[in-house]
Amino acid sequence: MIVVTVMKGILYVGGYIEVHGVLNRRDAAKFLGMPDSELWQAEEYAVADRGTTVSFQENCAVPSAIAQKLEFTKGKGFVNLRFEAHGKLDRQTLRGVRKLAPGSELALVSLLKF
Repeated sequence: MIVVTVMKGILYVGGYIEVHGVLNRRDAAKFLGMPDSELWQAEEYAVADRGTTVSFQENCAVPSAIAQKLEFTKGKGFVNLRFEAHGKLDRQTLRGVRKLAPGSELALVSLLKF
């Protein structure tokens, strides 16, 4: 899982985890070794195996040339991010896409400092 956001038309990558699984509240608390009362309220929890995370990194802008090449799965096909006429990303471009196409994740992960 790669954490990304769009701010002022620029794509930022903030972190990375290898997801162990998507668990319910009880199982997530057990996996994390904490009482479920300490977890935030959610329907499901993506948890990572130890040693497979990159701490959150601020201000890690994705170069436009990389952002333009990213592909996301949508239905049975692939889509790219939407750019506005002046070359900035549409602020809602990530709203309808959730999963990077195979190979695209490598471009984003390579920008992170491990």
